[in-house]
Amino acid sequence: MTSVKMRALDISLTGLLILAPLFHLFASPYTKVEESFNLQAAHDILIYGTPTQDVHQRLLDSYDHFTFPGAVPRTFLGAVLLAGLGQPVIALVGFQHAQLVVRGILAAANIAALLTFKNALKRAYGPGVAGWWALFIASQFHINYYLSRTLPNMYAFGLTTLASAFLLPQANPQMASIRQKQAIALLVISAAIFRSEVAILLIITALYLLVTHRISLRSLILVFLGSFTAALAVSVPLDSYFWQKPLWPELWGFLLQRHSWVFLGVGGFPLVLLLQLGVAKALA
Repeated sequence: MTSVKMRALDISLTGLLILAPLFHLFASPYTKVEESFNLQAAHDILIYGTPTQDVHQRLLDSYDHFTFPGAVPRTFLGAVLLAGLGQPVIALVGFQHAQLVVRGILAAANIAALLTFKNALKRAYGPGVAGWWALFIASQFHINYYLSRTLPNMYAFGLTTLASAFLLPQANPQMASIRQKQAIALLVISAAIFRSEVAILLIITALYLLVTHRISLRSLILVFLGSFTAALAVSVPLDSYFWQKPLWPELWGFLLQRHSWVFLGVGGFPLVLLLQLGVAKALA
C-alpha cells in the first residue's frame, strides 16, 4: 500500500474515532439516572453560579444535590470543568442546547485521549496495529455510547487512557521515564478524585514498573505523594464547599462500597455476577 493510501486510511480511521461517539451523542441525547448527579451539578453551576456570601443557604435553596444527594457523595470537579468550559459556547447557541454542549466537551476530551493512545500505539508498534485498534474501538457500542455520558467512570476514562498511552514503549529512554511517571500521576489523580477503583490499576502498574526496573521505589513514592497531595488539594476544598461539610468524596464512596461488599446483596452484587457482567460488556 502506497504512503498516500496509508495516510488516507489513517485519516479515515481517525475520523471514525471522532464521529462514532458524536453519533451516539446526537442519536441518544437524553440521560439515565446514574448520569444525573454530574449533569444536574453542571446545570446548577451554570444557572446559579458559585456563591461567595451566605453560601450554605444559597446552595441549600438552589442546588439539587441537597434534595437528591444520591447513594454516595461525588466530586463536583468534573461538573465545574464542564460548566466552565461550556459556558461561552452555551452563551452562543442558547441554554436549550446546554446538555449537548457539556456532554460534547466530555466526549471531546475522551476522544482526544483515544487519539493520543492511537498515535502512541502507531509510534510503538506501527500503523497496522494502530489501524486495527482504531477500527476495533470505533466498531464498539459500549465505549462510544458512554464517552459523552457524565458518569464518574467517564471522567476517569480519559485520564486512564492517557496513562495507558504514556506507558507504551518509547524510542527515547529519557522520555519513556518521564512518561511513566506522568502515567502514575494520572492514575493517582483519577483514583483520588473520580474513581477509587482505579487504585487497583495503579497498584498493578506500579508493581510492573518496579519489577521491570523501569522506575525506582524512591521516584515512585515521590510521584505518588506529589500527585496525591495535588489531587486532595483540589478535591477536598472544592467538594467541601459544594457539599458544605468536610469531605473527600472518593474515600466516602470507597468506605461505603467496602461495607456493601461485606454484606453482599445490600447495595452490591456477588463477585461472580460482577465478573460475568464485566466480561459481557467487554465483548459487546
